[in-house]
Amino acid sequence: MKKTLLICLLGYLCLPTSTTTAQVADSPPETDLVDYSGIPGQEGASSSARLEGMLYLEIPAASGIDTLVLTYWEKMLSSSPAISPGHSIPLVGHKGTFFEGSGNMTVFTCYLPEEVDEGYFSLSDGKVDLIRNWNFKGLDRVRIRFEQSSGLLLFGGPQADFYRTQYYLDQAVAESKFNSDPLLLAGTSLGLFENSSSGERYRRALQKPDDLYVKLKVLVPVETGWEYLKEYLSIPVTQNPAWKVVQRFKDVLTATEYQLLEARVVGTMLKQGVNRAEFALDHLKESPAKQAELLGWAADLHMETLGASHPLLIEGAVGLALVEAKIKKEDFFGVVDTYPARMKDPMIGNYVLGNYNKFGDNLSTTLDSSIAFIETSWIKEQLISLKEVQLGGFLSRGLYDERGESVDLTDYSGKTLLIHYWISGCKFCIDDYQTVLTPLKGLLAEESGFSDASDIILVTINADSGEDSWRNSLRTGKYTSDQFLNLKAVADSEVLSRYGIEAYPQKMIVGPDSKVRFQSLHRLSPGQLHEMLDSIQAEYANQSITLHHTQP
Repeated sequence: MKKTLLICLLGYLCLPTSTTTAQVADSPPETDLVDYSGIPGQEGASSSARLEGMLYLEIPAASGIDTLVLTYWEKMLSSSPAISPGHSIPLVGHKGTFFEGSGNMTVFTCYLPEEVDEGYFSLSDGKVDLIRNWNFKGLDRVRIRFEQSSGLLLFGGPQADFYRTQYYLDQAVAESKFNSDPLLLAGTSLGLFENSSSGERYRRALQKPDDLYVKLKVLVPVETGWEYLKEYLSIPVTQNPAWKVVQRFKDVLTATEYQLLEARVVGTMLKQGVNRAEFALDHLKESPAKQAELLGWAADLHMETLGASHPLLIEGAVGLALVEAKIKKEDFFGVVDTYPARMKDPMIGNYVLGNYNKFGDNLSTTLDSSIAFIETSWIKEQLISLKEVQLGGFLSRGLYDERGESVDLTDYSGKTLLIHYWISGCKFCIDDYQTVLTPLKGLLAEESGFSDASDIILVTINADSGEDSWRNSLRTGKYTSDQFLNLKAVADSEVLSRYGIEAYPQKMIVGPDSKVRFQSLHRLSPGQLHEMLDSIQAEYANQSITLHHTQP
């Protein structure tokens, strides 16, 4: 049975570690995904004869990177972690050797989950994503070297062509953006850049040769929105740089690999077209001919004949359905019903999971109808879980404080709770406390004299498997302070299992009505969290005033 690996999620702004022994405390002694052979104290945990799917990664030792975080998805509705959180694991590197061709390299090995036929993964070094949402197959074996000095990725192993193609697809999309005119969105073109130094620089830029220079493009949707969309629709699918890449490598890919990447490319093109269509909504609403041109372009992508799917394809299809619903003044779910059968479930799942906080009083009805319609079990389960979390009250049984006394957070009804989940040994949890929670505490203190009796309570919940490690970590002062409500979750506690808390650090906001209002693995700034807390408090205050005035 696969064991759960407690991990420390590497947020966008987290810094990489400088120690070669950084590990996640309280992790199980082994896991299906991590090769421990290079980690001190774990030698021999893996067999060199094993030939399952594996990623073998090399990064120059001089970079100072000794820990990577790999996030993988068995099923993925969207690249947004809020919709498809994924499973994240730390990869601890070890020194490469001259005898294996990896001298002066830090080497990371990761065994892929063999029970997953197809999936997706991302790889982060703590500052940037080295790989973002690439396809993998459970039996893939590939070696990737990140040549940071030259900016190259080098590939080896049986599936090198498949991964190299994905690298070139990323490069093609990035180059398209690099060679596109920068865009300035404006409400009107009247008087823009007149009688100013910026106007003179703008006019000089327009005189540069077109073969080399990109030039600022002013987009006024009510004036030039259609022209902006038309420019993209007029480019044949076969001329799209990403399409050219996948066709160039078609002969060295298996049929399955080609279908996976073809779906990704179609999704990329669809999203690009939909993004432009958003600026042309007024024009599309007024002209059936322009509507037909947009939908004809989308039909030429032949989504119904694709042999595979991809999160970008679903995201693009949802965007197109929303545009179509707006310009035709139809219901989104009715538009989705015209799409290929195999796309309907993921489209509805993507839309509802990504927009549930906008449905307001219609959330219950929307969830019930979506759950009844969807046949795909794993998508249905996500919607059922969303319904339980969003429409049910917050449940927090299985928590106790430093004195060992049981604590039920529902006792704080009427207060707004910011909950910070963490584990010992997690360097990113330490960084998050120091750079996010501590400044946030200061902002709250400046605003309202923050205290235990305030309307906003800062809570930390530790998920260590042992109590001693939690108490020892509390004493260090690195993870939290006595100005927070510090709690410990027992193993398999309700608050961890119900809300799927497996990655750390993680934030949750529970409103005064004891409903979960926000949950995310994303690293937010103190200002962003402060704004969210204020907004929830203000909303609750307004509801209370309205209720008071309407009571008989």
